[in-house]
Amino acid sequence: MKDHHDLPLSFWVTHWIRFICMIVLVVSGFYIAQPFIMSDADLSAPVNFLQAKIRFWHVLLGMILLGATLFKTYLFFFSKGSEIERKSFNNVLSAKQWASRIIFYLTLGGKVKDYGLYNPLQFVVYLGVYIALYGIIITGFVLFMNCYHDGMMGVIYPFFKPLETLMGGIANVRWIHHLLTWVFLLFLPVHIYMASMKYLFKTSYEKAHS
Repeated sequence: MKDHHDLPLSFWVTHWIRFICMIVLVVSGFYIAQPFIMSDADLSAPVNFLQAKIRFWHVLLGMILLGATLFKTYLFFFSKGSEIERKSFNNVLSAKQWASRIIFYLTLGGKVKDYGLYNPLQFVVYLGVYIALYGIIITGFVLFMNCYHDGMMGVIYPFFKPLETLMGGIANVRWIHHLLTWVFLLFLPVHIYMASMKYLFKTSYEKAHS
């Protein structure tokens, strides 16, 4: 079983790029929705444009997030270094794997056997996170194309406009975008806790995996 520390560099680069992007996007997104700071008022000339600056960084980090997510998706399906991730799908189909993992998480007891990188619970949760990730990117594009109609947004407008209609209009798109933000805010502490279990409960973890 390959340890997380033995994974290829591309795994960790895309992981931390997306993490940094999401943190900045969450903070800037909450600001865009409800501005909570203001620059010094200068009524002589409209040159502060703090909202515009925050929106610029939000869009820029959103584009970087899209690139990193597409690259990681490609690696998952086609990279030799991600073969151990693909093998994890077999765990989802194993009732024994599900039972042993649920027992371990509830009681810190029993015996578990690792096949691939992710256990079935991890695989299903990460799949859901990726669906939410692409969902928040798509809704972000729909929101942005209604503010900027040239360049890339002008190209994708005819393709994404039906999605806006399908979701019930721009107000619903904005609501879905915010709802998906909370998916990541709820996932993050759980992810950190679960990733730290081998250190928090070292004795039980090693006994279960022996």
